[in-house]
Amino acid sequence: MFLSEILPGSSALEMASREGPRTWTQCMEWPQKGFDSLQRFLKDEALHFAQCPSVVMTSSFSGVGTAEIAGHMGHQAFCQGVGSAAKFCSYSCCDVDKHCQRLLSFQDHMRVFGSTTELFEDSVLSKLRAKIKAVKIKVRNDGYPLKHAGIEVCHFAFDLFKDQRPKTTSFCYRCNSHCQRYPDDAFLSSTNSIWIDVSGSPCIPWTPAAYGNTEKWLHSSVTEAYMCWIFSLVNQGSRPPDVIVHENVSGFDYEGSYVFLQDLYTMESFIISPEDVGLPVARPRRPQSSKFKMTSMHRFKADDISVMWTKIQLL
Repeated sequence: MFLSEILPGSSALEMASREGPRTWTQCMEWPQKGFDSLQRFLKDEALHFAQCPSVVMTSSFSGVGTAEIAGHMGHQAFCQGVGSAAKFCSYSCCDVDKHCQRLLSFQDHMRVFGSTTELFEDSVLSKLRAKIKAVKIKVRNDGYPLKHAGIEVCHFAFDLFKDQRPKTTSFCYRCNSHCQRYPDDAFLSSTNSIWIDVSGSPCIPWTPAAYGNTEKWLHSSVTEAYMCWIFSLVNQGSRPPDVIVHENVSGFDYEGSYVFLQDLYTMESFIISPEDVGLPVARPRRPQSSKFKMTSMHRFKADDISVMWTKIQLL
């Protein structure tokens, strides 16, 4: 039994009352059942997708490319389920690990890059490092609250990066040459596409139980990589991403990221765990979805999303 393997202390009555798969086979079938529920919802709501735009996806901190794999699988199931002819393209991904770069190069990506920090001049990054170092001293010597310190760093980063244009090209490990990092307006317009960036920044400073690190925004290297990622997107000029999806652990300070995105994006964030959708694994994560305010995409309000999610769960 699947649940008894994961939860060896559970009684038969407790197991019977839990929703979700009961065997490993059922566990593997769960994503399809979830999509079937979504498909029924879409049909019941009479939503039409014949003119759906195509999707161009980018990612950072890509690891072995699970976000891209999920994107391709979701696109295939979506098109088959609702009859859409929309296309999906994995435009670029990046990771600092050499093994990950090699694995990503074998997948269906157009471009594979290294660190996000290579997108801005070191003279800019050195100012951020100096600020973090100075604030750390205040926390250590003067008892400055860590939360206030994090807010101070976020506001400093916003003022520092807001007028900085990211480099448009980087070394591509797939092409072995410099390539364009992100899709430009001409590419998106010619392919009738929306641009979605899906990224999960390092979680070390937000996971004290696992890593013993409580620095949060004062973790210099992680904060530096995050700032370079987010500002490389929002400082794109005329065409930043239509949607930015960021994933991290439940302890991530999503409120701090409002400093960077609130003027341009409508933002939603919540905590979800596999347990919430019937899988007996405690792994809470905080996804954050930010939708560009000027995009032509249909704009869901928070209440609309809540109602939609409730309907899907009832199917």
